[in-house]
Amino acid sequence: MATTSKGHFVYIPPQSKKRNKNALNWQNEELWYRSYTNIWNSFESKLKKISEEISMKLINDVVQFVFDYEFTDEFIPVATIFTGINLSDHDNLFSIILTEMQNKVNGHVVFLQPFQSMKLKYIIECVVSGFINGNNQILADGETDLENINMGRKVQYSLSNLHDWYKNSLKSKSINSDSLKLIIVIPDMESFPNTILQQFLLALSVYKERMPFVIILGVATSLNILHSSFSVDVLSKFSLHLFQSQSSTIFLNTVLEKVFLTSDCPFQISGKIFALLTEIFLNYNFSVEEFIRGIKFCLMNHYIISKVNILLCSYEEISNITKTLSENQRTEVSILPSIIKYKKKEQLPDDEILETKLIEKLLKELHEHLSVFHVVVRCIHAFTKSLPGSPLGTHVREIYIEAMDSDICRTETFKKCFILLQHLSKDEILEKLEITINILKSSENYRFYEIIQKLSNFHETLEKSDLCRIVESPIKSPRKRSVAVSTSRSEFKQKLLININQEKKLSEFEVKKNEFFAFLSEEFFKPFLKSPSNFPLNEVMIFNRLDIIKQNFEAVPRASLHHAMFNPYRYLKCKCCKSTKNETLKSFPDICIAYKLHLECGTRINLYDWLQSFSYIVDEDNRDNEEINPQVQYPLIR
Repeated sequence: MATTSKGHFVYIPPQSKKRNKNALNWQNEELWYRSYTNIWNSFESKLKKISEEISMKLINDVVQFVFDYEFTDEFIPVATIFTGINLSDHDNLFSIILTEMQNKVNGHVVFLQPFQSMKLKYIIECVVSGFINGNNQILADGETDLENINMGRKVQYSLSNLHDWYKNSLKSKSINSDSLKLIIVIPDMESFPNTILQQFLLALSVYKERMPFVIILGVATSLNILHSSFSVDVLSKFSLHLFQSQSSTIFLNTVLEKVFLTSDCPFQISGKIFALLTEIFLNYNFSVEEFIRGIKFCLMNHYIISKVNILLCSYEEISNITKTLSENQRTEVSILPSIIKYKKKEQLPDDEILETKLIEKLLKELHEHLSVFHVVVRCIHAFTKSLPGSPLGTHVREIYIEAMDSDICRTETFKKCFILLQHLSKDEILEKLEITINILKSSENYRFYEIIQKLSNFHETLEKSDLCRIVESPIKSPRKRSVAVSTSRSEFKQKLLININQEKKLSEFEVKKNEFFAFLSEEFFKPFLKSPSNFPLNEVMIFNRLDIIKQNFEAVPRASLHHAMFNPYRYLKCKCCKSTKNETLKSFPDICIAYKLHLECGTRINLYDWLQSFSYIVDEDNRDNEEINPQVQYPLIR
């Protein structure tokens, strides 16, 4: 099978030039740059706060466990932190643990990284060196530990040296062994070789009666790896304590519901793009950081693809930014697809340029709708998340995907949900209604004041309604059913159909329940759950370029490699690699030229012919010579 070798390309950096301060200031003063910076900085501050809130409980529990540990000669305590796959800020979590340990626990902490796990001797030297070199803080003033001074030669550290140092440390401060703990943190246990890690733990167990070791293990995959990696002899010498962090899925849902899917978030992503990013997260990497990078990529491309997207801003800045629009920018706004539909609806001329006041009015209307849209999405989630089969899903993001691109109230899934809601008990309906009222009150949006009042009245009416008291239907009165004996099968069938169509007598609660669900569907959900993608100027606030996201995020490595070598301009974006007719240019990287020549052949390729073709493209000046230049031959055969 013919293959191509790896290509090595030399990159010659351009000569450094003095920075133009005026150009830098001009960039900072650009409206799009300021808008992008403000939006992403607000995202980052919220993400950092959420990350700290989620991790703080786990960190406090681990620190408290180490603090409360009392030294015994039976077992070495091991705090196993199950972080899950691709927990966001994994390294940051353990760095916070280190800081908290130093502030609250009287002891020494050593971090053991995977690159230090080459040999058992090297691991022990790293651990002992880490403890000993950090000993200055507990030595008395003027004291010096001469045994640890490196006098120009390598110091051989061992656990016996650590024991001697530990005894001297206790004597210097006259403290008990319980008060000074030796904490070893291994943040990524799966990256260590099993045999070496097992030998290291056995070596520590030999000194468990003389030194108070505490081990903190970070486990990402499964807790079963502890039993599969360590023998029974090793596990019998340790006391395992489990601390479990929230999974990546829960962390992602929290980030989405508190940062991106909120009423005060100006930047929106279309349902299809959101579904693609979620699919990549759930099926490939479980990485919250990668998901956030995907949203950041969408935000950057949103400003790049169109100049009119400088209108993406907060509600308070709309008036100021619309006043800065030039005539060319207003012209670009006027030819947006959503504005063309708006002109046809309002019977405006196709070539009319929108005025600044009209652009401001339409943009504010879109902002106001989005502010209530996200709140009502949470309300419908409160009603439907526990329904049998979860037709609309169990998470807010699933309803957002459905409602963002289409009118969710017209879908069969939405109708199915209301059929299932009719079968809920009185207590369940009142509980969901109370949650919905609290969501609307917490939004503090003036458009919900009347809705809150009506829902509160329904809550009071439903709570007081009787389940057994039969009342006449407000639509039509029930007829007395015919019980006469039928003379034929067709006549009997006809009477059955008549009886089925006749309305049953309803209880007081059922009548009020029907009125409530009719109000919920017609006056609450339908007006506020209109798809934002159907509003004018939706292109300004909603990123909908699915093709760009697929090109850069879909997990198709074979296709990506093919496109990269067949058309290097797709990734390099340099003018020298831009070809209009799929021709093979001399300026292409060597591996790209070789790959395109390889594609022109069948399953087999003659190496000499391949070399001749390669030389014909690369060495244009010596095409007539029969001998091939060795400098041209080398890139192909290396």
